[in-house]
Amino acid sequence: MSTHSVIECLEGIQASRLGNIRNIYVYLPPGYHEQTARHYPVLYVHAGQRAFGPSRPGNETWIRQRTD
Repeated sequence: MSTHSVIECLEGIQASRLGNIRNIYVYLPPGYHEQTARHYPVLYVHAGQRAFGPSRPGNETWIRQRTD
């Protein structure tokens, strides 16, 4: 079983309410592809640019940055 998590990108998803096309990033926990019968909890994050983008003043990010 895989011991690493993966972030997969679903490219070119049509956002009809916004009138544009976006990429959707999906976090998959370790072992996800091997344990196909298992059910996983889901968390939807609508502000993805803040989750994965670089941190700037006034724009926090979820990415942990090294301070050493």
